[in-house]
Amino acid sequence: MYISVTGLKLHSRWQMPGFMVHAVRSMTEAQRADGNLFADARTVNSVHHTLTAWQDRAAMVAYLGQPHHRAAMRAFPTLGHGRTLGYEAEELPSWKEALALWREHAREARRPARA
Repeated sequence: MYISVTGLKLHSRWQMPGFMVHAVRSMTEAQRADGNLFADARTVNSVHHTLTAWQDRAAMVAYLGQPHHRAAMRAFPTLGHGRTLGYEAEELPSWKEALALWREHAREARRPARA
């Protein structure tokens, strides 16, 4: 299975309403996506995290192109900055394990190309 762990820190609290619109729509889309095994979100130390598990990397990549996720990625630079981690695993990590791996190995999220 393919695990994805993300973390986004908002530029300021004023971005929260826009962030929440994108977050709710994207999470609902992820939970309904083909190949999704698990999707959850938490805020830890003012960083908004997602933890998702997919049948394989191809299923996760297919989700990236979905309408709400694409819109969220276009809005990303105006909302905050973040880091992502993706890796293969035999089982779903706990949130504690996932966040420890994210802190140690995550890379700066790439800004999407302008469409």
